Amino acid sequence: MDYFRQRREYRKLKQNEIDISIGQNNLYRELLDYANDEGKLDDWFPLKNSALTDLTGLSTQGVAKARNSLIQMNLIKYRPGKKNAEKPQYKILPLYNKRLSKSVTTSLTKNNDENGENVPKCDKQFTSSVTAGSQVVAQTVVQPVAQTVEHKDLTSTIQELDKDNKYIYQDDLGVYEFIQQAWKKAPTGLLQGALGPWIKEWGPELVLYAFKLAYENSVEMQGLKKYVQAILNNWAKRDIKTLEDAEKAREAFEEQKRAGRGGYQKKPVREEKLPNWDGMQEDTPLSDEEQADLQRQMQELLGDNGT
Repeated sequence: MDYFRQRREYRKLKQNEIDISIGQNNLYRELLDYANDEGKLDDWFPLKNSALTDLTGLSTQGVAKARNSLIQMNLIKYRPGKKNAEKPQYKILPLYNKRLSKSVTTSLTKNNDENGENVPKCDKQFTSSVTAGSQVVAQTVVQPVAQTVEHKDLTSTIQELDKDNKYIYQDDLGVYEFIQQAWKKAPTGLLQGALGPWIKEWGPELVLYAFKLAYENSVEMQGLKKYVQAILNNWAKRDIKTLEDAEKAREAFEEQKRAGRGGYQKKPVREEKLPNWDGMQEDTPLSDEEQADLQRQMQELLGDNGT
């Protein structure tokens, strides 16, 4: 198989005939490149699932889902492995022979329609007339090209809204695909360069969770790398190594925030200020003369003339 011809045909297939997701594209390109590097473009080759998760940024479930879609599209073949005994095996299916057979079939069908002949007769005549050297073409004339009718159902990302109108993404959604879905653009530059080392060190599930936290906190794309790096640094300091530990840490943090907000919301108790008794003057006793004058004024006020 010619590696560069295969890549060109795959590019044409993506542009004109199939709808393929980022995760599926990453998986196919990694398989194609690995087969080329190992000289196995025409043969079966083994490759561990853990290697594919590191290379593609997909979780184990994400790899399985993308792989099934590539099989449905007749891009690859797959043989399951045996635990602790045999690695899964893959085989790249050639695309340019399929496209050639499709064009030949289309051309012959058109000619036969013009001559009043049906398609089965055309296929039979074409197959019987080929030489041994072109037997591959004859065998693929009646073979259907990639089946894409149900493709969207296989690859569409299921999203639903919770009570706070936030998107809940499938757990098996890959890191690359989640970033494009959430921020409406694929990761590029420094962020793209950091994804591989992060996934290799932390695993796709933890890295994906860190990006989910960033999305929930409305972090913009330009600050995404710095924000996620801060999360990972915090996890490293706290010896958080699993998704369960990260979720527990997040719950504890949220609980602490709620407790803090509750304390600030308490209304202050109103305190009555007591009079300053020490600062008030004591009553001064009246003299006999003042007492008599006060008595006289009271009698006049009450209309008492002493009679």
